[in-house]
Amino acid sequence: MAAPMASSSTHDEKTDLEQKRGPSAFTADHSVNSACLVESKISLDCIARHNYADNNKCEPEFQNYRNCKKFWNKVQWRRFWKGQRPTLPLPEDREQVKKDNADILEKIIGQSPKIELGPETGKPFTFIYKDPDR
Repeated sequence: MAAPMASSSTHDEKTDLEQKRGPSAFTADHSVNSACLVESKISLDCIARHNYADNNKCEPEFQNYRNCKKFWNKVQWRRFWKGQRPTLPLPEDREQVKKDNADILEKIIGQSPKIELGPETGKPFTFIYKDPDR
């Protein structure tokens, strides 16, 4: 049986693209492309904390992630129709965009189920309903 041949063409192609586009051609900066990266990580950490067995215990984290995705999707559509580019704001501009689009956030939070924050989470939710009287 013949030994498999090592292919260096993939490495050469990668090197050529790095030279054309720069060293970050193959590394994604997820903070730029995903406004809900923190919420996603909180959800995944919850699932791991419960040994991937009972996802019902992570419902507050899931709802937080869903609220985040809904909010940024609506913001992107609003910015698209206004002709603003990029439609997803850069990470450094997102806090200001949250303040500017408070009407969207209030509507999403008002429509989402009222879920209590679990004490084991340890991280504040940014897109979940919080009753100010509690």
